[in-house]
Amino acid sequence: VDPFLAPGPWSIKMTMPRDAMALEVRRLGKTGFEVTTVGLGCWQIGGCWTLSDETAQHKEALHAYLDTGANLLDTANVYGGDYGSDKFGWSEKTICDVLAERKAAGKNDGRIYIATKAGRAPTKAAPGDHGPERYTFEALSESLAGSTARLGVECVDLLQLHCPPPEVLLHNSPTYDALRRLKSEGRILHWGVSVETVDEAMLAIAQPDCATVQIIFNMLRTKPARDFLPAAKAADVGTLIRLPLASGLLTGKVDAAYIAGLDAGDHRKFNVAGAAFDKGETWSGLGEHLMDVALPAVAKLKEAHAAALERDELPGDTSLTQLALRWCLDHEGATCVIPGARTTEQVKGNLGAATMPMLTPKVHAQVNSIYEASVKAVIEAERW
Repeated sequence: VDPFLAPGPWSIKMTMPRDAMALEVRRLGKTGFEVTTVGLGCWQIGGCWTLSDETAQHKEALHAYLDTGANLLDTANVYGGDYGSDKFGWSEKTICDVLAERKAAGKNDGRIYIATKAGRAPTKAAPGDHGPERYTFEALSESLAGSTARLGVECVDLLQLHCPPPEVLLHNSPTYDALRRLKSEGRILHWGVSVETVDEAMLAIAQPDCATVQIIFNMLRTKPARDFLPAAKAADVGTLIRLPLASGLLTGKVDAAYIAGLDAGDHRKFNVAGAAFDKGETWSGLGEHLMDVALPAVAKLKEAHAAALERDELPGDTSLTQLALRWCLDHEGATCVIPGARTTEQVKGNLGAATMPMLTPKVHAQVNSIYEASVKAVIEAERW
């Protein structure tokens, strides 16, 4: 069975932004939100990938994204400085500032959807290490109050549990009741879960009112296509695909010199083996195998990309980045990708994937063959 299907009615709507790009739009599961298939992951916009202050540049990137008519921003309270510092929640604050600037400038934006997260940061209700106590009603309520204040809203469109411990996702977990209470109070419109593993994703979608799941999925980590995405579609759960570019590996620009030059504040420098958080979030879990597995596999993908261009199976200016994003979007059950971006150029390049046709079966077959031969044994030996 092919791991991808021709798009159905759920994926053929298009939006016509002011700059004449036609961006593909899909319904985000039970939320009913009509979102552009390329969202903007706002981790980098929190300034936590660098020790430098790039806020002005990040604001330009946000404006560039919204200027096209694209409409999905994914953030979190921990995207920024340490808890208690002035920079805590900086990504949320930056989004609020940009939306205020656009309103003041008379920008005629359509509906913009903001998804944020809770659980990774301590709260007064749960001051200890990351654990189930951060997912009680009291802790989630306190975290949500901070996010709504920083975002300048009274109600959050989508609140996601931020990679909670597995026991939080069990069927009888009181966390689900906490989320339902927040929704009944009118403080969130919908809730979802950001997960590390396929098993965690399956626990989440067993809840009939789980609206979305955020999961890592890319050409170097394909297991969700087989074991989760079709089930998500059947449950009408929207999916937000994070790390679709594997922390930049799938741009084709990463080499030994690039890695050596990374900022000390970049998690791709300090979290290769999971020193700060799950290593699957860094280089898509291949950080300890960059030279022997990841970069050789990317070299083969670059060859496949060049061959597809030569065969006229891709538009002539299609980048490897756009191929990688389109590859994700072609799969049954994938609603949208949320690549990060720090510059206007990166934003515009990423959005190109939302204007592309599906990849050909031959391109998909080549990507699958490279994964099976070069990556699968290493990545699927891990828990994800």
